[in-house]
Amino acid sequence: LTVAALFRPRRVGIAHMAFFECHGLAFYSDPRICPLDDVSRPPHCSRSRGTPAWTPELLSAPHDAPDKAGRVRRMFNAIAPTYELVNTLFSGGRDAAWRRKGVELACVTYEDNVLDVACGTGDFARAFAVARPRCVIGSDFAHDMLRRAVGRSTDVGRSPAVSRSAGIDRSPAIRWSEADALRLPFADGSFSIVSCAFGVRNFADLDVGLREMHRVLRVGGRAVVLEF
Repeated sequence: LTVAALFRPRRVGIAHMAFFECHGLAFYSDPRICPLDDVSRPPHCSRSRGTPAWTPELLSAPHDAPDKAGRVRRMFNAIAPTYELVNTLFSGGRDAAWRRKGVELACVTYEDNVLDVACGTGDFARAFAVARPRCVIGSDFAHDMLRRAVGRSTDVGRSPAVSRSAGIDRSPAIRWSEADALRLPFADGSFSIVSCAFGVRNFADLDVGLREMHRVLRVGGRAVVLEF
């Protein structure tokens, strides 16, 4: 199951996100800060630095850069504080509605285990949690994105869709995992729903990323991909 918007995803993503980085709308974290509560992490600590990940020369062919994955990670770490605003601006304010529609089409039940790949600051993962599946895991390889996702985890409890249920919040706690979409640290067939919102355009290798999503998806499961 794929939900897709318009435009060319492999060109739009990096160029537009890099605009915010190159024009001073990025925030480079203190590289000494590595611990992140409530996030499972690989045995490395990738941090943002003060030098922009992309230059005008590299943006002429961003997908040809041999170190694309590292540059994408640095860029998203840098723009984490403005990432949600960027999606809202570039989607014309439609991004939240697309996420809600994606969750609706996934037909979520209380038996579902959901993995949101390249989850960023967690908007899509939180949208799935509102539908009350058994569990939701958000994974991303950008450490600073996950720091903000963890900080906003309690937003699910304030959602109108949750509060209508006799005042009882039955939405699952969201778990977060710092992981590369090309090497997901989950066993085959672990999830009944695998999602990715505005992320596949940034995969260093699109075919490998989609194969990984398929690998961790159960037989008969649902995949939801949002792009614009």
